[in-house]
Amino acid sequence: MALFDSPCQRCEKRPRSNTDISDADADAHFLALTFRAPKPDPKSAQLFDIFTKRAENWTIFNNVASRLPASDVFSLQRVCKATAPIYKELQRTGWNVDKRLGRFFRDPVLFRWTLGINDALVSGSFALQFFERVMWKESDLDIFVQEGAGFDNMCSHLIEKEGYALQSHQAQEQLRHYHVDLLVEIKTFVRSPSDTDLYRKVQVISTSSIPIKSIICGFYTTALLNFITWNKAYSIFPVPTFRHYKTYPLVRIDEYHETLFTKMHNRGWKTQPLRIDKKTDDRPDPCPGFISSKAPGHRRIGDSRSWKMDLPIEGMAYPKPTMPDSVLEYSEMTIRYGRDRYSQFDTLVSFYAITAPTFESPVLKYAYTYGAFMLELSGRLTDLTRCELSKLPAEKRPERRTTDIRRDYLDWVPSTWTPPSSWTYYDEDLPAWYEAEQSRCEAQRK
Repeated sequence: MALFDSPCQRCEKRPRSNTDISDADADAHFLALTFRAPKPDPKSAQLFDIFTKRAENWTIFNNVASRLPASDVFSLQRVCKATAPIYKELQRTGWNVDKRLGRFFRDPVLFRWTLGINDALVSGSFALQFFERVMWKESDLDIFVQEGAGFDNMCSHLIEKEGYALQSHQAQEQLRHYHVDLLVEIKTFVRSPSDTDLYRKVQVISTSSIPIKSIICGFYTTALLNFITWNKAYSIFPVPTFRHYKTYPLVRIDEYHETLFTKMHNRGWKTQPLRIDKKTDDRPDPCPGFISSKAPGHRRIGDSRSWKMDLPIEGMAYPKPTMPDSVLEYSEMTIRYGRDRYSQFDTLVSFYAITAPTFESPVLKYAYTYGAFMLELSGRLTDLTRCELSKLPAEKRPERRTTDIRRDYLDWVPSTWTPPSSWTYYDEDLPAWYEAEQSRCEAQRK
């Protein structure tokens, strides 16, 4: 059909003169006019410049970027080469951990170093605010650290270096709303209680095992599974939390937790049940995307589903903490439907249940948590333990158990036994072993 096909658009043909252009030239001229690129809109160009020429427009850019969800920031950095550094640049402002810690600590860098040397973690609402780049004035800061010297050191740091005073102390028997098997005690410290503008509250939480276990197994909803170390920040469920703003229960909801979920709702997160359709769909909402009702899900802290952010350590003029990042990143968890998932009470809200038992070996300097793959390394670690013990004279080995004389307990080492300085630990090798074991197991499933 011709382009101008209606009677009102049709015109009479006139005789061609020598000055008329050819049909081909006419078509080219028409196409050039019809599909001419639109004139650039000055306003659009100015907006584009804000994101591509950030140094010249930093105040405006930072103001705009602070209102973008994290998922939009990651999308924006993929637009072109000029926007690629945006995420890194925003770590100096919106994701500036020292600036946010400065609300609670006079010397944030010293505080982070103290976290590191005591293997402590910051979690709770502060970590959630950090990733979301918001601040709730009434919120406090929670420090998780294993009972013992580390707990005492963190408490002393708050009093001696930061001017805090002990406000209250809760022993284990008073922690009825927590997983009491995970926590030992909580000490609450405040600073300047007479001045509400400067009022700050920090809780130091003593854990019975490694602190990461208390975090991933102790919180009541997925949106709170975020934590900060001395040099990194981790979010375990970033997609539902910071893209879809959904959170999933990790406990059976009772009257106490109803209040907490209401607070989460008021702060912008919708609590979601796991079941879409009881009759036709046995899977939960697809946001988490890692579990069905027929099989548990397995995760590790540092896997591809987690959001990991490096924190600046330049200018930290202190000895580097000894625990490698891989200890946390290769700690595992198993995620199942809660036991009330198939309860006879249909009024109960379905929830996830996370388990993360402690994993230790004499040839690992640090404790981990295990799920699917870590236990597969037990045989290798047992053999290495036997090798290390065989290097020692008999009088320097730990006493063997003699409950079964038919078995050699050469590899059995009590937790109270201190290895000699010549003892070899294999924490640095564990990530490579783990990745190889994971690849082998996945290949077998195909």
